[in-house]
Amino acid sequence: MKLKHKLLIACATLALCAVPFAVAGCAENETAYGEWETVTAATCENEGVQMRVSLADPLVTQTRAIPANGHSWNEWETVTAPTCLVAGVETRTCNTCENSDMRAIPALGHEWGDWETDLAADCYSSGTQSRTCLRDESHTEVQTISALGHDFGEWVITRAPTCTAAGVETRYCRNCNKHTEMRSVKPYGHEWSTYVITRHATCTEEGEGMYICANDATHIRPRTVKALGHEYGDWVVSVPATESEEGEDIRVCRRDSSHTQTRTSAPVGSEGLEYTLISDGTEYKVRKGILSGIVYIPAKYNGLPVTKIDDNGFMNCPEIERVVILGNNLKTVGNNAFAMCKKLQSIEFPEGVTTIGVNAFIYCSALKSVSFPASMVTIGGNINIFRYCSALEIITVAEGNPTYKADGGCLIERATNTLLAGTVNAVIPQYVVTIGSYAFHGRDIESVSIPASVERIGSNVFYGCKKLKEVTIENGKLMHMGPYVFAGCKNLERIVISATVSEISSYAFSSWTEEQTIVVKGFASQEEADAAWGSGWRNNCKAEIVYEG
Repeated sequence: MKLKHKLLIACATLALCAVPFAVAGCAENETAYGEWETVTAATCENEGVQMRVSLADPLVTQTRAIPANGHSWNEWETVTAPTCLVAGVETRTCNTCENSDMRAIPALGHEWGDWETDLAADCYSSGTQSRTCLRDESHTEVQTISALGHDFGEWVITRAPTCTAAGVETRYCRNCNKHTEMRSVKPYGHEWSTYVITRHATCTEEGEGMYICANDATHIRPRTVKALGHEYGDWVVSVPATESEEGEDIRVCRRDSSHTQTRTSAPVGSEGLEYTLISDGTEYKVRKGILSGIVYIPAKYNGLPVTKIDDNGFMNCPEIERVVILGNNLKTVGNNAFAMCKKLQSIEFPEGVTTIGVNAFIYCSALKSVSFPASMVTIGGNINIFRYCSALEIITVAEGNPTYKADGGCLIERATNTLLAGTVNAVIPQYVVTIGSYAFHGRDIESVSIPASVERIGSNVFYGCKKLKEVTIENGKLMHMGPYVFAGCKNLERIVISATVSEISSYAFSSWTEEQTIVVKGFASQEEADAAWGSGWRNNCKAEIVYEG
């Protein structure tokens, strides 16, 4: 049946293809056709075919398709019912051709009931809950309930703090009312009341008192009050200071009149001294007024230290006999400070003096004693300060002075072993290398022995030594004699000079007379001597010169 049906459809299709030609022919010949007749009936799914025959020519036909009828379906009927998880099946049948059709019925899915708690959660542990499908009680679902955690309430003090001890406060979990947390509450601390004095302080003794805590009266804090100290009034002179002696001042405490304090007041120094501010107004220098006898130079004036004797400060004060320097503030003695003080006999420089200026004591013909401190650094620069000090008997230097020392009545520079100044009774030490210029100038020395260690004798060393009667020169290393070295030595009857001396400067024996004799050993004649020393050594010299070659 199906093969026959297909052949009929093919024939009908060919016939339809021929229709345009037939129609065209009809249009030309205006052919008339009979009624359409069904050749193949249409079914539910397939088209049918109709054909008609030309009335003029039976061989001429026309065909056309009959649309498929389509199925006439019955209602869907469930074959397999769906479940929650599995789809079902339903079918339907065509009333015309009895063909059938099938389709899936979607799975119903779960229709869950409410969650029910199986294991309740607490603060620390999780719980579980489950629900059941209303369509199928075998279908269940389980899920975890998270631990609740703590839900703490407000902090409540469970042990009150005190001034010094901490308290405790607690809070409780609202979820279980079992779990608690505690923490420390700081002590209140003391709330001290106004200070209460229990014993008043005095000038010299401490006072006592205490604070009481307002929170707890058993808590007290003692406090010591410092002694008030003295509140002294102004100083009042009780014993006036003199020019050389200290005075005494007193002052009384305003808090307690039984408390007094005394102090010494510095000597005021000699009346008539003049003071000038120096060093930006922080120190004074002093100079002469109308003075005589003993002069006292104070350590302070108007409360400030007196640190310097001014240049020419006491120059040509003919009536000064002694100078006393009080205290240790003096540092510097200026140039010509005591020059031409013809009655000045002694002076002692205190510790602290470092410098004595040029010509400080020249023409001090009565000066017998001078004492230098360990602090002395510079004495007269390169010019001897004791020229024409004819009576000088004593020179002392304090122990510990790194620059100078006194030995054998001589002032000696340590570093060079140079004799800087000698006294009337000097004994020159055997280690002296140089006798400095003016070392004995104008001194009333009567005899001197120059040791073999001496290599040089400076200028004017024995100039004007009118009482000098004997000079012994131990010709060991002596090489040089300066100008005017023995000039004006009128009482020196005889001196012996060796030819080993390589240099004798001009006017070495100036002002010598015919009654004096110079013996030259090693040279046979004046020519030989002059050839070695030049003729200047004999300038202004009338002495008899004996050459012993």
